[in-house]
Amino acid sequence: MHGLNLSWRIWRPVVPLLEARHAVYASTLPGHRGAAPLSSDRRPGVRGVTDAVERLLDDAGIERAHLVGNSLGGWVALELAERGRAQSVVEVIAPSGC
Repeated sequence: MHGLNLSWRIWRPVVPLLEARHAVYASTLPGHRGAAPLSSDRRPGVRGVTDAVERLLDDAGIERAHLVGNSLGGWVALELAERGRAQSVVEVIAPSGC
C-alpha cells in the first residue's frame, strides 16, 4: 500500500517482481488520487482508511494476504495485521504512526 497522497502506481517497478511468485492486488487507498472517497460519516484518519481497505479486501474476496506498505500504507498494513487480515507484513517501509 502506498503513502499519503500517492496511488498504487508507485509500486509499478515492483509489481512484476512480485507477480512472478504471488497474485498481486494493488489499489489506490480510498480518498487518494482518484480512488473512492472515504465515507463521509467518519473523520479522516488511519482507522477510516483501514476500514475502507478492509472493505476493498472483502469485495475482492481476499480474507488474508501478505501485505506491504510505505508510510501511511505501512501503517495501514500493520493495522490490518492487528485485525487478523495479514498472513504476514512482508516489508514495512517507513510506517507512519510507529
